[in-house]
Amino acid sequence: MSAAGLVLQEDAQSTPSEIHCYSELLDCSDGDEEEILVCGEDLELNPFDGLPYSSRYYKLLKEREELPVWKEKYTFMESLLHNQIVIVSGDAKTGKSSQIPQWCAEYCLSARYQHGVVVCTQVHKQTAVGLALRVADEMDVNVGHEVGYFVPFESCCTTETILRPELRLVILTAPHMASELRNYYSSVPFIRVENNHHAEVVYSCSVHKDHFLSALRLLFEIHHTKEKGDIVIFLACEQEWTHVQFA
Repeated sequence: MSAAGLVLQEDAQSTPSEIHCYSELLDCSDGDEEEILVCGEDLELNPFDGLPYSSRYYKLLKEREELPVWKEKYTFMESLLHNQIVIVSGDAKTGKSSQIPQWCAEYCLSARYQHGVVVCTQVHKQTAVGLALRVADEMDVNVGHEVGYFVPFESCCTTETILRPELRLVILTAPHMASELRNYYSSVPFIRVENNHHAEVVYSCSVHKDHFLSALRLLFEIHHTKEKGDIVIFLACEQEWTHVQFA
């Protein structure tokens, strides 16, 4: 397992009334603004740091609600509540990497844990740091307190960061790996996130000993077709990731 990770820490200083009101919010499946206002004025405060939400938070919230994974929030929260392991499968750009950690943090509040964190592992250092910054921005909190990261030779976490007693494991996977994980874990809940945009898997017909060069060659071939859309390549190590950035 990579040492790079994203950590979301529950604020242990939240008042019982705030936690109770936030727990009721989790029962709302669609997260409409009208339902939020009915719960009371306490919801204007961020339950993670006790400060009022900024206007940017509500702007980002509207963008988050448009993500494909948002439709599965209620199903995910129910699965996490009753199971120790949950598998979430979805294509790239469905929002699962940024939203699932935040929902796990909400679960910590709804379960009324005195202490609790969410740890999200990533293969690459840049991805872990970038994900921490994005999640902190959407949660309207500061990096280094409620949200932090830990990568080789660099730690941005507080001394109060500890694991909650009841460990829950959430596995985020691409669709092509979903069947193998389901067979391995057998009876665990499985959530499939449907993407609004079709993702096509392209295979290289050429046989080359260096898989990295083969991936680059295929990348340029697709790029030269000038088709609309984005290209996602999954690489094996950080060195390959660095080479692609400089290329």
